[in-house]
Amino acid sequence: MTVRELTWARRSVDADLDRMPPDVASLVEAVFGEADGLPTSVIHGDPSPSNTRLQPDGSVVLLDWDESRVDVPLLDRAGVQDPLLEGEELTRALRVMLAWEVANGWLVEPSYARARLKELRQLLRRRA
Repeated sequence: MTVRELTWARRSVDADLDRMPPDVASLVEAVFGEADGLPTSVIHGDPSPSNTRLQPDGSVVLLDWDESRVDVPLLDRAGVQDPLLEGEELTRALRVMLAWEVANGWLVEPSYARARLKELRQLLRRRA
């Protein structure tokens, strides 16, 4: 399920926007709106340090593809702090990624989701 699909479907395997506090769900949906019009592709879904390996030739190998799906590439690019993302594009990628983490962790990993929500709100305050 993509960030756009979650907005209209309201729920996925781990996320249920209707079971989140209304202000949090509204914030997540607003941030997901930042992905409108962006192209989609296959993404890894969790390009964390434990899931990446740098090869001697400089190439990167991604491990553990269990969260892969078709979605906006900004989610992966934010997760690896893509050096080609700069300024507002990087900040937007981080917001969308954090909103995804909030939505998908709210019910199953509440402490994690609330920590990501705090980060998301900090990013949004910097923009204001």
